[in-house]
Amino acid sequence: MKIVLIARRGATPRTFHLAPKVKWSLLFMLGFFLPLCLMSLGYWLATQRSPQLPNMVIVDPSETQQSDIHSHNRVLIDELGRLEARIMSIEAISNRLLKMTGASDIELIPPTSEFLSNPSAQDEDMVAVVVRTRVAQLRDKTNQLDQRIDVLTNLLLEQKWQGERLISGWPIQKGWISSRYGYRNDPFHGRREFHKGIDFAGKDNSPVVAVAGGLVTWAGKRFAYGNLVEINHGNGFVTRYGHNKSLIVGVGELVEKGQIIAKMGSSGRSTGPHVHFEVFQNGKHTNPMRYVRGHRG
Repeated sequence: MKIVLIARRGATPRTFHLAPKVKWSLLFMLGFFLPLCLMSLGYWLATQRSPQLPNMVIVDPSETQQSDIHSHNRVLIDELGRLEARIMSIEAISNRLLKMTGASDIELIPPTSEFLSNPSAQDEDMVAVVVRTRVAQLRDKTNQLDQRIDVLTNLLLEQKWQGERLISGWPIQKGWISSRYGYRNDPFHGRREFHKGIDFAGKDNSPVVAVAGGLVTWAGKRFAYGNLVEINHGNGFVTRYGHNKSLIVGVGELVEKGQIIAKMGSSGRSTGPHVHFEVFQNGKHTNPMRYVRGHRG
């Protein structure tokens, strides 16, 4: 192999001759180290320009399942608390009605087992069984007490008012019907949904009145209803007045037909001042229009 070196322009070039062994040694080193250097350079560029991957976390499926069971148990326990609060309210009303009507006593439901006081310390599967059983018991008890309340309310209203417990008229003194009973486009998301009552719109803070005489069985906040008043009129009839700004009556009070029970507002899931009015017959929704048509309080 001949190598020619030129130092500068116009200079005499110098020539070197390499022996065959030296020539093959240089070619071998070039062929071995050049790819190695290129690979190293490529790896370095890749690590500098590519973002680091996050650490992978391996989740044990059994832990996920246990977490789901725990979350479901918490939902059941929350419902259990709501049912017990509801029963306490119903029993307070029952005791008052018993004194007013002279009817026989009502059996009280025993307190919840202490086993549920700290469910995290117990086996989750066992907690689920106990809570489900207890919730079913309280649901049955709530239905029984609701029926007893209806009987006692009917008896009391027969003693005090004969004609005033018939549902008729509007739940407002001034205003208009803004939404009727039945399917409609939901004002929040626009989807077709069933509207279980009638909306009566009017001025903010205007009076809301009872459409019949009865016993107040709920007066307070209740989910999407906002500030709600519920009245039992006996014979299986119940009316609800939702989205109120403020409440005037309380649980256990007897109200007369036309009595002011609240002030109109927009609490809960509402788009403006109105009263969401519902009528129940034997625990099921019914169209309030059959009771309010042709009447204005």
